[in-house]
Order: sequence, then structure tokens, then C-alpha cells
Amino acid sequence: MQRAGRAVRLTAAGAVGVGPRVPPGPLGPFSIARFGDERFYSRRFRRYGPIFKVLWNQNVTICIVGFERARRLLAAHGRALLPLTIEIESFVPFGFMRRMDPEPHARYRGLFVVALRVNPAITWEDDLRALIREELARLASALPSAGQPSLTVALDRVATSALLIMFFGVRPAQPQFRALEGAFRRMGPHEFEYPLGAEQHAGFATIRTLVRQAVTDAKSGMSWVSADGVLGRLIAGDGLSVDETVIGNLIYMVEMGRYDVRSLMRWVLKYLSDAPGVINDLRRALRERPVGGDCAFAESIVLETLRLDQAEALNRTVLADFDFEGYRIPKDSALRILIRESHQDAQVFNEPEQFKPCRFAGRTYPGHAYAPFGVGEHRCIAAALVVRLSQLLVEELASAYDWSIGGDGSRFRGRYHWEPAPGFDLVLRPRPAATA
Repeated sequence: MQRAGRAVRLTAAGAVGVGPRVPPGPLGPFSIARFGDERFYSRRFRRYGPIFKVLWNQNVTICIVGFERARRLLAAHGRALLPLTIEIESFVPFGFMRRMDPEPHARYRGLFVVALRVNPAITWEDDLRALIREELARLASALPSAGQPSLTVALDRVATSALLIMFFGVRPAQPQFRALEGAFRRMGPHEFEYPLGAEQHAGFATIRTLVRQAVTDAKSGMSWVSADGVLGRLIAGDGLSVDETVIGNLIYMVEMGRYDVRSLMRWVLKYLSDAPGVINDLRRALRERPVGGDCAFAESIVLETLRLDQAEALNRTVLADFDFEGYRIPKDSALRILIRESHQDAQVFNEPEQFKPCRFAGRTYPGHAYAPFGVGEHRCIAAALVVRLSQLLVEELASAYDWSIGGDGSRFRGRYHWEPAPGFDLVLRPRPAATA
């Protein structure tokens, strides 16, 4: 998911000039992208075509629909586009991976790709299932609260703890786990804040110290880090490569990832809860799977959720004028590749606005049709991990519980994407052993 580090402020008048080659779309008050209107971009796409302009965050913004079109654009003009994400260069050399220049980006991304080649969510599956079961049992016994919905609290614990296990290779019983958990809470009790405050810097410093010590201790075989975690794999691959940039990126992958994972899990459970027929199909698939086998239909539920929500857009700042498909893309404008709208192609997905996990059963879609984790060289490297973790949640919930919606409402625009209603909650009831 993209995080905006800075905004380019432009006025509508004269920002892009006047000429037939500028993408279509007016730049008046009615062209301002409305965060409270989930169909705004869809209507603009239908009216103006797959390349159009709007005002977004007071920026003249060029919108692109279609993954193949986006791939061509990034391949031809990627050097003229700066990803919009957090700026941490002041205390992490080379900064966050998405913002790096091509040479360091290729080097550091390569290290993490190798470390994530074997999906940690499969390696740590027993631990993750135990964690999910514990949180679901706690949720089932929770009393109504006037604060955050119990479901949100439970999923926040699942997402944070699971990422600590997989990335740092540390189990909840270890003292380092609690130290890491407390430090991440200091970094952000809510979604990531920018610019960083004193508490966030203090949390970051604590985690960095723990990781540095783990790297040092690994030389004598005394590290608390499991070799099966992402950090352990980085150390084993080439301990010298675990420099300040690797450490900083490891920390922020977990820091931002825990909110994205929690939000995805909420969407998965929202869509599933609104589709009793899908729940029945899921339970049938769980009963019929081989002992110890995988439940592909549970994965399909996650993939269909990602097609409909959570994955929304890739955002870039245009550093230099360039031409693309007959249009001038002007310097200092923003570029927004619309993922959600690109997933609404009726020629690929029958009834594209409907939640139909069966469309993924026994089928995979090419990158030009389905790309919830992005396109090009900045595609999310932890995609398989996120899908698998969410799949485990679906399996454990449907196997052990019946549930009903305990709170709901209209979707709302969060800081980075649309989310289920703030009050969305579930009431869980253990299933009889004969039906589990």
C-alpha cells in the first residue's frame, strides 16, 4: 500500500497548460476526487476513458486504468516517476525501498526477495494457527465494549503478532517478542503517522537496537532470532548485508504491514459474513479437503476480497514531462494507477461488482487482469505471505465458529483506503464438535 510522504501543490489554472494532448477531464470544483464517493473514479473512467485527469489532494492528477497499460507506462517512463511513500532518509540510509534509486533498490529488494522466497506463513503455520485460535477464543468470550469493536482489537493483535513471528523469527513466549511488540505500539497505536514524533523515534530506536544485537549474537550462535524468520534468513544469507538500510526497511515493512493486514482481514470477514452461501461452500471445501491438505477455496475468498477492496491505487509524482498514448503527462502532476477500477473489467470478471470467490477456484488470472499487489518492479514482495495469513484466519474461523454481525454500517474512507464501517463487529459462537 502506498503512503504519501509529500504532496505537490498545484493550482488547476495553468498547472498543465492548454492543449489537445493533455488527458481529458475538467479541472473545476466538480472534478475534485471525493474521498466519500467510492464510485467517483469509475464514473470518470466511463466518461473519459482509461486516461483522464482530476484534482486529488489539490494536485492535478493523471489517472490510469488497466494493468497492461500501467506496465507499459512504468516500463517506458519509470525513471520519470517517484513513488509516493514515507520519507525516512534522515535516519535510514537510502530510505524506504519504494523510494530508492534503481541501483540500491535492485540490491536491497533482491535481499528481501531471497529471504521471502519460502513463504514464512507456511513455515510458521502451526504457530500462526495457534495464535489465531487463541485470539478467536478470546473474541468469542469478549463482552461488548464502548471502545473499538472487539473484532478490530483481535485482528490488530493477530496481524501484529503474526508479522513479528514471521519477520523477526521470535515466538510470543520469548522476552524479545514483548519488547518488540511494545516498541511497535510506541511507533503507532493507530495508522502510521508522518512526520515521525518522539514516541515513534523511540520505538524505532528500541527495535533497531534489538536487531543489531541479534545480528551480533548470530556470529557466536547465540541469537534469539530463529533461522526461519525473515531476519534470520537475511543473517544466514549474508550477515554483512544486514546494514542500517535493511534494518530500517524490515522495521517499516512490519510497521505499515500490520495495519494493512488488519484492514484486509476486516474486509475478508465483512464480505464473507454478508455471503452465507459462500460460508456453506467454504465449510464443504474444508470437510472435503485431504487430511493435512490445503483449502484452495479459502484462498479464493481472500483473492476475491482483494479484487474488490483494499487494493486501490499506486501513486507517483511525475518528475519530468513525457508523452504516453498520445497524451502529455506533465511534470509536477501526480500519477494514480487505479487498481480497484482495473479489476472491474466485465470482459475478464463476470458480474465484476459481485463477491464471487468461485471465480478463482482452479483458475489463476494473468497480471494484465489481476494485480492487487501492484505492477512493475515495486510490486509487494510479501504478497504470498499476506494471502496465506488471511487464508488461515478464514479456515480457523469457519472450522470452529458460527457467527453473526454484531455491528455494522456504511463503509468509510480511511487514511489510505476504504474500510468496513468503524463499528463492524462479529459475535462468535463455538460450533458443535460434530459440525466443526
